[in-house]
Parts: sequence; structure tokens; C-alpha cells
Amino acid sequence: MPKMQTATTADRAAGNPLWVIAKAISVLTSPAVLSFASMYLMGAEINDARFWPWAGVYASFGFVLPLLYLIYLMRKGEVSNFHMKERTERIKPMAFIFIVFSLASIVMYFMDAPFVIQAFTYVGALQGLLMLLITLKWKISGHGAGIAAFVLLLWALFGPAAAPFFLLVPLVLWARVYTDRHDLPQTIIGAVAGFAFMASALALIAARCPGAGLACF
Repeated sequence: MPKMQTATTADRAAGNPLWVIAKAISVLTSPAVLSFASMYLMGAEINDARFWPWAGVYASFGFVLPLLYLIYLMRKGEVSNFHMKERTERIKPMAFIFIVFSLASIVMYFMDAPFVIQAFTYVGALQGLLMLLITLKWKISGHGAGIAAFVLLLWALFGPAAAPFFLLVPLVLWARVYTDRHDLPQTIIGAVAGFAFMASALALIAARCPGAGLACF
């Protein structure tokens, strides 16, 4: 596979416009940002007050707790920064994500959360496990997985009107390679994983609530 160009040290030091753009893209399409955006868009489209408290529980388990744990690891010096360029830095955070999503799945099930939330929690646990297992030997792009899942969710919410947003996938993959966070195969495999897991969640919801879209309670 051909090697995509990455920013040079001089580009970074001089604030090259491409470097600035790539960094901005990386921040705006981080998995945490996309996850919160996904919850908001789903809630707005479903338009049911029962959704929001459970969305808050999902966000607490899936994003707030992992973020606090990452900050803790950074304070201990076990992780250099939020980007975690080194593969070994990612193992503990990804293991924590898998554990938290697994616990969230149990809580959601026994507390009879809306099935749309349950489905995303179950699939989140499976995705966390896969990402962890891969990370034990190889880096995989969380940004790639996140943006691919996000645009597929947009398609599920808005149909063909969301088609232009699929252009975000190659844009984010370029940004991650250009900023030297991943190589091209790592971003592509991440995107494939994101598509696959989002498709799985949507399939679970469709099987449980045929014709209801994401308003599956």
C-alpha cells in the first residue's frame, strides 16, 4: 500500500496550514466528540423524553469515566497525552473502556433501558474488546472507527441527505496520517471496524423494532 505523506518537523514548527487543518480535524472528530454528537442527534431525531436520562447514563459509562481514567494515567506518567501515539500507552485505557462498557451492558439490561441504548452498549463492549485485542499487537485508529460509525449513523437518521458526510471518512483518515498518529492501514482497518460495529448495532435495533427506526424502546 502506498505511503501517505506526513507533516515534517518544519511543517509543525512553522504552523503549516495543512498541519493546522489536520490538527483541527483530529480534535473535532475525536471519538468522544463524535459520541456526544451521536447521542444528541439521536435524541433530537427520536424526540422522546425517555431517551435523555439513559443517554446521560450511557455517556457517563462510555466517555466520562474513560476520560477521567485517561487523565489519571496521564498524571501518573503512564500516558504522555490524549493522543497516545505509542501503542503500549493505549492498552490500559482500552482495557478500561471494555470493562466499563461491559458493566454498562449489565446495568442497561437489568434496568430495562430503551433497547436503542442497550444495543449501542452491547456493541460498544464488543468493539472495545476487539480494539483491545488488536492493540496488544498493533495500533488501530479510534478516529477512523469513530468517523465511519458516525457517518453510518447519520445515514440511518437522515437517509440519502447524509451522503455528503461520507466524505469525512477519507478526510479524517488523511488527518490522522498527516499528523503521524497512524499509518494508512491502521486508519483503514479502524474505519472498517467502525462501519461493521455500527451496522451491527443498527441491525440489532431493526430486528427488535421493525420499522421503528432508532425509536426502539
